[in-house]
Amino acid sequence: VRFRFDEKKGYQWYELRCRSLKDIKGEMMLAGIMQNIQESVEREHQLIVAKQMAEKAELKQSFLNNMSHEIRTPLNAIVGFTNVLLGEGSEEIDPDEKASMLEIINHNNELLLKLINDVLEISRLDSGGLDFDMKEWNMTDIVKEIYKTYQPLIRSSLQFRLELDDTVPVPVHTDRLRFAQVISNFLNNANKFTQNGYIALGCKVDKKHREVRIYVEDSGKGIDEKELMMIFERFYKTDEFEQGSGLGLAISKVIIERLSGRIKVHSEKGKGSCFTVILSLADAPENHMLN
Repeated sequence: VRFRFDEKKGYQWYELRCRSLKDIKGEMMLAGIMQNIQESVEREHQLIVAKQMAEKAELKQSFLNNMSHEIRTPLNAIVGFTNVLLGEGSEEIDPDEKASMLEIINHNNELLLKLINDVLEISRLDSGGLDFDMKEWNMTDIVKEIYKTYQPLIRSSLQFRLELDDTVPVPVHTDRLRFAQVISNFLNNANKFTQNGYIALGCKVDKKHREVRIYVEDSGKGIDEKELMMIFERFYKTDEFEQGSGLGLAISKVIIERLSGRIKVHSEKGKGSCFTVILSLADAPENHMLN
């Protein structure tokens, strides 16, 4: 057993080791030893601090390595095609080919800007520098608004379904814009990785646990079970050749945690995925659904 005493020179840690045994008469007795372990505890603390600092340094180095890789890819395309367009003999380049090069430059500019914005956003989230406007909203209204926004954006080859009961209010205390940002990220991913079939945006109420579950389900390529634990890591991509910052799901996770919620993922390779956000229902006496 470890404990500490408040002595004149400050708190000191002690360790007590004891065991029960029988004396020569066969009666039970307790024998033990108590020793000061203050120096040992201090060394342990120093090792823990050193380990934490090493982990932070490793994370920082990993972050910088990933950043340099992600920035280099679009930057190489921008610089390369710009040099071609400004170099000798550029006047001989076919107009259609020039237009194609400019389109590639513009596309990579957008990728670079998205990466920088994502990095800045996750940095502000980590530091607590991003404000959240928490108010009470009807979740069905938010979900319907997101559905309406994405109707023209989903691939024409896909069926886009809205699955909810909009006859009853579902009160939640949340930041509407930040929540919509997370669901939008799920929908963008579903649209990117689903070629045929459907995408469903839905909302279900769990009365027993006083929670609401908002989900995005698709019939896309799915995610391997081994990768599910990694998809919320920063810069992680299931396909490293896929364009994007690799920060979208990491940002989504931090936002939902700040909203006092959680994310669950179910996926099967080759069959599709379902990303679910779970939030607590707001305490509202006028909520007839729960009466």
